[in-house]
Amino acid sequence: MGAPRQWRKRRRYVFRDMRRDIWYNNGNPGGGDSCMGDRSGGQDMLRREYDRINAKWLNAHFRAGAGLAAFICLMEAVVYFALRWMGGMTASRSLYIGKYMLAPSGLNLLAVVAALWVKRSRLPLRAKIYTVSMALVFICCVTYTVHNIFPSLCMAFGVTIVLTTAYGDRVLTTMTAAGCILCKTLSDLLFHWDPEASSKLGTAEQNMDFTLSLVILAAVYVGCMVMISIEQEKNRISIQRELEKQHFQVEALTDSLTGVGNRQAFQQMMDTLAGEGPEPEYSMAILDLDNFKEVNDTQGHMQGDRYLRELGNVLQKTRLGAAYRFGGDEFCILFRSRTKSQLCEACQDIQHSFSEATLSRELEQVTISFGVAVHQPGVGPAELLRRADTALYQAKKARGSICFYRA
Repeated sequence: MGAPRQWRKRRRYVFRDMRRDIWYNNGNPGGGDSCMGDRSGGQDMLRREYDRINAKWLNAHFRAGAGLAAFICLMEAVVYFALRWMGGMTASRSLYIGKYMLAPSGLNLLAVVAALWVKRSRLPLRAKIYTVSMALVFICCVTYTVHNIFPSLCMAFGVTIVLTTAYGDRVLTTMTAAGCILCKTLSDLLFHWDPEASSKLGTAEQNMDFTLSLVILAAVYVGCMVMISIEQEKNRISIQRELEKQHFQVEALTDSLTGVGNRQAFQQMMDTLAGEGPEPEYSMAILDLDNFKEVNDTQGHMQGDRYLRELGNVLQKTRLGAAYRFGGDEFCILFRSRTKSQLCEACQDIQHSFSEATLSRELEQVTISFGVAVHQPGVGPAELLRRADTALYQAKKARGSICFYRA
């Protein structure tokens, strides 16, 4: 029926983009405020990817409805000329053109235009999907009612139901199936476009054909619902496993004490930046706590870890760059496309936030020194790191200062 292939493609695109984007939300694994890749971020990514694929399928769904309306209009013209050529036309030319060509084509065109207007509007994607689906039901209803001498046209209702399964929306499929069954029932019982034609009900064969057609449409609906349930369960299991895999991957790249990226994560990020083209613009800052060795010696390593955790919390909350811990009290922040003034302001904000955090925890004041290297064309990651380290060496001479590398 086509829906399983659509879902398989959906899972493939989702997982590919999750692997690609894990480092590109503000540079942090998982993005946002933390270097930890939380599940909510992955789920949001999945939701966006699902919406993108649903929007793509919506375009195909709309084209199917518009194509059906155009095909029906063409076939009505072919039948008209065939009847004239064979001399089988019983109605007048103007009556036939108005009743069997212009009227149904106009109604179908109205449905297509309404669906197109909604599809191009700012309405939610879900509203657009429902509108296009109902427009296709309306087109099938008009076609079946006008040409009710062809019972096989009721198969169009079944195709309309099947097309909705690609969205994986039980409510949509249920509404579409209910609309199809209702339209067919009303068309057979109440609407007689051609009064001269015999009623579709009355004889045992006609009643059986009417009942059987409704049973078939109901069976198509049940089959679609079963298929949706099976595919959704497959998706749920696959997505859950992929999210767990991504979670473990991010944990392996996260420093357990501070919550920022570890040295391996930093190396992966640098490799990623080195592989981008054209050459990306990024700047780098190395920072450490002044006299941290004395803190460990006089207050103990447990107290030193408290300082590191507070600094990690501060670095996680900043949205200006991605933070990584090299080891001990040495950290690195990777900034994207930051001017010198922006870099200085970002470093000052970190110093201020860390000072407030230590005061609130009743810890002795410890200052932070920064060495900053601003991106320059042709300077690779290794050289930029060396420059930032050189600037840090100068900054340590005046504790709590921010020093920029000068060639």
